[in-house]
Amino acid sequence: SSSQPSLAGPPSADFVVQLASVKTRDGARREWRKLQSRFPEALSGMALNLHETKLSRQGTVIRVRTGPFPGFSEAVDFCAQIRTGRQDCLVVRTSGGN
Repeated sequence: SSSQPSLAGPPSADFVVQLASVKTRDGARREWRKLQSRFPEALSGMALNLHETKLSRQGTVIRVRTGPFPGFSEAVDFCAQIRTGRQDCLVVRTSGGN
């Protein structure tokens, strides 16, 4: 049946991590460059993923994210590595198979 859950997950990964939230896309790119300087090994080969969101009180914010990660545990492990440098890191589940 086509409704069977896949143990391997969908072909596109389900998880990203959010590292910062800023007001502009330019600010997000600057923040990403700063993060790359602070965490060169962890962010090596990782892609910047910008996610724009409208919040009721703050207006539009750009969330600085990276990934995707193949699973929750990989994203959590990545955040643990980043947090040792006193950087916020939030695992975010994306809608699989957009």
